[in-house]
Amino acid sequence: GRHPKEAGGQYRLTKETEEGIVLIIGELVNWRVPLRMLDLQMLVQSYLDRCDVDDEVFNDNTPSEDWVRRFIARHKLTVRYADNVKPDRCIMADEVLEFYDHLKEEIGDVPPENIFNFDETNFQDNPSKRK
Repeated sequence: GRHPKEAGGQYRLTKETEEGIVLIIGELVNWRVPLRMLDLQMLVQSYLDRCDVDDEVFNDNTPSEDWVRRFIARHKLTVRYADNVKPDRCIMADEVLEFYDHLKEEIGDVPPENIFNFDETNFQDNPSKRK
């Protein structure tokens, strides 16, 4: 009972604060908002500014890139790469069903050996993206 803190280095933020940030990140992922390291730094800074946390936690309430990397590792977050698909395009069940109904009418009399499939393999919609 002589040492109230955990052994080893101490975290800059409380566990509750870090869990709250992880929940925010999860919600942004659900909304398909891509986050870079800088975005995560600004998210934490904004959160700390709104909570009126002293600038003593981080310089100017902005965590370093090293802190962000350790945060990602500590919470077992994965790095995912953004794509150019908008959320509206992901929710098109009616249009897809309508397409297949129309396709069935159009190729109903065509023998299967005369139908060719062409997919988008190796086509990129944004060749300049890094990841």
